[in-house]
This record gives sequence, structure tokens and C-alpha cells, in this order.
Amino acid sequence: MGEKEDAEIIVETLLKGLIVQLFDQLLSEDALKSTVTMMKALKPAVSSVEDAVFGHIIGEFSARIKSSISSALKRDPSESELGFIADAIIRRSIEIKSEVRKYANL
Repeated sequence: MGEKEDAEIIVETLLKGLIVQLFDQLLSEDALKSTVTMMKALKPAVSSVEDAVFGHIIGEFSARIKSSISSALKRDPSESELGFIADAIIRRSIEIKSEVRKYANL
């Protein structure tokens, strides 16, 4: 295995941990309640609180992970890293929607 492959494996391993950590933060009870409250306050401008909260979580997750990569690696995420991140979002989307639904309907 070459240096490039080793570096990619290290970055992928770090990304996996970062993805779990960020989703845990964004899907915590306090974070979800706060986001739902904010989106409900925007109700006249938001047609679906659930969709707005889901979009907020994905947007916040994307911004944080891109910022973390830029900070740690001193570069923007590569296409393969962005693909890895997108796959993680897709894999967790059912869980995210389920968690959002719990709090959006309170």
C-alpha cells in the first residue's frame, strides 16, 4: 500500500468518527428541541416543520464537517470525501427523520 492509500484510509477513519460525533450532537434531545422550537417560530414561512428541521440538520452537519476537514487538513474536502459524507447522510436519513418526527410533533 502506498502513502496515498494510507492517507486516504486515515482520513476515512477520521471522517467516520467525526460523522458519528456530529450526528450525535445534532440529534441530541436538547439540540432537536431547540431546532424544532426555532422552526415552529418560523411557521408562517415554513410549510413543514419536519422538513425544515431535517434541512437544518443536514445543512449544519455539512457546514461543520466541511469546516472540520478544512481546519484539520488545511484544504477543502476532496470529491471522494464529499461522496463519503453524502453516503453517510443517506445511510442515516431514516434515523434523522425518525428523531425529527419525535420532537416536531410535540
